[in-house]
Amino acid sequence: MRARSRWVWGSVAIAIVTAGIGAWSFRNLIAEEWYLHRLESSDRSVQEQAARGLGRLRSKRAVKPLVTLLSEDNSSAWRDALTEIGTRGIVELLEASRTDQGKHVPVVGITFGAKPRPEDAPALVRALAMTARSPARSSSELDGHSDLMLRTIITSHLVSLERAAPSIEGDVVKLSGSSDPELRVAALSILRAMLDRPGKHLDLFIARLQDDDPRVRTEAAYTLGHFSSTLCDEASKSAGATTPVASRVSVELEKLLADDQSDVATTARWSLGRLRLVSRGEG
Repeated sequence: MRARSRWVWGSVAIAIVTAGIGAWSFRNLIAEEWYLHRLESSDRSVQEQAARGLGRLRSKRAVKPLVTLLSEDNSSAWRDALTEIGTRGIVELLEASRTDQGKHVPVVGITFGAKPRPEDAPALVRALAMTARSPARSSSELDGHSDLMLRTIITSHLVSLERAAPSIEGDVVKLSGSSDPELRVAALSILRAMLDRPGKHLDLFIARLQDDDPRVRTEAAYTLGHFSSTLCDEASKSAGATTPVASRVSVELEKLLADDQSDVATTARWSLGRLRLVSRGEG
């Protein structure tokens, strides 16, 4: 009887929590609709109050109308609201910035000032993919900066989230195969920050040592050096293989010592040094 009573009260508690979350979400939805309506007011003070409210709610739906207002009036009220919405609405911000109306929106500054949360990680990965170069956008610029600046900021935000958002790992791996070398570099950097050890991605890192772009080769070499301690602890899991993983990686890194790009060769030499120190128990 006592066990049944505990089960009943436990079910009630779960129902109350679920109802509370639902009620909170509903209140936010109502507030969002109200602020979006107020944002269309002809009264400037009402609009600014609505912008602050939408910023607090981190409303993705508010990005487009705020960009419209910013294109008409370069006010800090609209910029501040977009910055507070931040990386939650970064996809919508990028889409809006690619219209005639939003082409002067300070995307880089807004993204730099944003404070990312773990739940924003999927949007950040999607935004990073959106910056891929194409013939039509090869010389495009945002906020007076090259797309590389925006990529650097987005990558930094993702790295800061580290393992708080493991669900993005697969998407980042896909980016590592992008036709854009800068995105391949970014993907390796993000994976290095997210992972404790190369694990199932070891073959990916080794493959990138032979990438056509020297920046990617350098990043891959550095990443393998970063994982030197775990590489020395793991034995190859390949069928019938007896060679330690560290030895396999060393062979591949040694091939880069003759690379015609000095950064690649220097990084490979550093990583080999790390592996040798750790294998001797000195790292």
